[in-house]
Amino acid sequence: MQRGRAGVAVWLGLALWSGIMSPVHAGTAVILSQTAAKLTVLDTETHDVRATIDLPKSPSHFTVSPDGREAYVTHSELGQVSVVDLASRAVVRTLRAPGSPFGVVASRRNTLFVGHWNSDQVHELDAGTGAVLRSATAGKAPAHLALTADGKLLLAAAREADRVTIFDAATLDVRATVPVGRAPFALATSHDGRSAAVANAQAGTVSRIDSQTYRVVKDVRVGAMPYGVAFSADDATVIVTNQQSGTVSLLVGDAVVTTAKVGSYPEGTAIAPDGRTAYVANWFSDDVSVIDIATAKQTARIKVPGGPRTVVILPDGGAP
Repeated sequence: MQRGRAGVAVWLGLALWSGIMSPVHAGTAVILSQTAAKLTVLDTETHDVRATIDLPKSPSHFTVSPDGREAYVTHSELGQVSVVDLASRAVVRTLRAPGSPFGVVASRRNTLFVGHWNSDQVHELDAGTGAVLRSATAGKAPAHLALTADGKLLLAAAREADRVTIFDAATLDVRATVPVGRAPFALATSHDGRSAAVANAQAGTVSRIDSQTYRVVKDVRVGAMPYGVAFSADDATVIVTNQQSGTVSLLVGDAVVTTAKVGSYPEGTAIAPDGRTAYVANWFSDDVSVIDIATAKQTARIKVPGGPRTVVILPDGGAP
């Protein structure tokens, strides 16, 4: 999926090293660049690029293992998932995946949930072998996937079905289908497990879903083409990237409190564990915006390899 087609992403922990085989540490942003086919490791204290990792062509999205030791990168055009060892900075194995794998999230059971973009299917794969363990119907074009904090529920945003499907993560039985706005794409779950936020790209809204009742409790109007969403660690703030507006919206509760200008075509975003800083991947301007949450101002723009689309941050207590 190249520029002009759907892409982005979600948000778990990754890792940084400084020098060959040195330890990774918390507070590190990692950015997936689609055009350049690289992962970039960014020190969030100094904003220095510490490393880049080469990937096979056309990476789509990525996640990491719960222990932060491996990254899993989907390649929709290749029908595969690249497994990256974060200590050696290398692709160590390739998993075949059904169809056009796009959204991906890793479970605590050493499995991967992967959405097949060109169908309505979500598959659970063995993270070691790539064997398909089970499959289920999520709605056409499942984009982003997310697990609740306790790992019990899997949510899938079906972009062409205008719904979010909620599964029992252990069985892939459907718990609920939740109608949302037009073309839901990115989604994130809160750290307390009580809610989710879904960016509806063509509706210009974010749907807030109650994870206990499986209902939309509020649709919040944001900017044009919302394409990325993330919660702060305390769940008090939600950041939304507005691709066509070139802005981010900050939500407190169910209201937009402010917006900030960023680079061209902002997509993936993540908020640092301390809640003070957010990072935004600007797909067309080939850089990452640093946002001060308190003032809602862009404080820096950091150049990265071409076509950055997804940002994740290693939380405190991540991989050594």
